[in-house]
Amino acid sequence: MKIIIVGCGKIGKSMIHSLTAEGHDVLVIDKNADVLNETTDIYDVMGICGNAVDFDTLENGTVTVRDRDTMEQIRVSVDEAIKYIEEKLEF
Repeated sequence: MKIIIVGCGKIGKSMIHSLTAEGHDVLVIDKNADVLNETTDIYDVMGICGNAVDFDTLENGTVTVRDRDTMEQIRVSVDEAIKYIEEKLEF
């Protein structure tokens, strides 16, 4: 599955670690080029340097997940996001 993760902070890196370990293709966006380069050196991911701040994530630790086919969008915790992605992979 191809997945985009915005931000290489604590939450983003946790998701990057889990998803790359499962063999998914991950694209990462972060505004800090040094952090992005470090992340792309550690993990087998593509990186884009850019700003895509989500203030809700910063405030409450939730992330937005959007279904590519239905465009349904929900906010969930990181653990719920990983479960959501795993369920989508079982189709």
